[in-house]
Amino acid sequence: MPNNKKVPEQFTDIPQQSWVDSMMPPAWVPYAKAMRLDRPIGIWLLLIPGLWSIFMAAQLQDVGFLVLVFTLGAIIMRGAGCIYNDLIDIDIDQMVVRTKNRPIASGQLPFKNAVIFLTVLMILALFLLLNLTKVTVFLGFFALIPVAFYPILKRVTYYPQVMLGIAFNWGALMGWSAANFRLSTTAFLLYGAGICWTMIYDTIYAHQDKEDDLLIGVKSTALKFGDHTAYALLGFAVLMFLMLYWVGFREELKGCYFLAIWVAFMGIAYQVFYLDYNNPADCLKAFKRQAYAGWIVLAGIVLGRFF
Repeated sequence: MPNNKKVPEQFTDIPQQSWVDSMMPPAWVPYAKAMRLDRPIGIWLLLIPGLWSIFMAAQLQDVGFLVLVFTLGAIIMRGAGCIYNDLIDIDIDQMVVRTKNRPIASGQLPFKNAVIFLTVLMILALFLLLNLTKVTVFLGFFALIPVAFYPILKRVTYYPQVMLGIAFNWGALMGWSAANFRLSTTAFLLYGAGICWTMIYDTIYAHQDKEDDLLIGVKSTALKFGDHTAYALLGFAVLMFLMLYWVGFREELKGCYFLAIWVAFMGIAYQVFYLDYNNPADCLKAFKRQAYAGWIVLAGIVLGRFF
């Protein structure tokens, strides 16, 4: 049965005024909110691993085009992923306080319209993909596999965050291949570091819903790690740091890169140890702040390679 407890409005998906409401025609708003355009944090988390690889592998003159394509791709694919996830999870979303007012779950965006819109987004993503190398196109099609399986895994395993990490950091492989026409050990190290990062931020995010998840039978690392979450996430932070350190060593980056990854690691470590995992408001704020770690690493890559 659904959990009917009340939570502060700002921590639910109750429609609130945003730039989407003020700048778009009313008929477009449910589509934009289904894509989470009013909540861009997911776009940044999807985009950043691709930017790591692009700025690590590309020649300076090629960076602008690749950044543009990957940014548009992140916006489109994050939106498509959200819509697909909401279509699969419509029964779950209707029972969870934080998600029951999402456009598809609440009926603001009819199921059929959402399917058509998802198809349009995938066609647009394909158009962008075809502007990249053959290896990147090949990887792009394989990226759909983890995306397809992620919503299903939360019903059968406590580790759906692993699949989300595999899907959300695919851009690290695609960015490298788009810049270098091939893959390398460095690309896989960036990919692995990104997966560890996703395990951190999405476990934090999942702690918002753990009471509802217990009631409806949805699984997550938040439930699996429980009171040991801080130690588990610190372990992922250490693995992330070690892989990023190896990247810097392999690519002979300058000292500012190593300083940047150390700052990112210390920020994550402080956050995971002092976070109140039983406070949904704190978890949401901590989740959003995770993007800073990714931007710091990116700044380190740029400074370490070009300056």
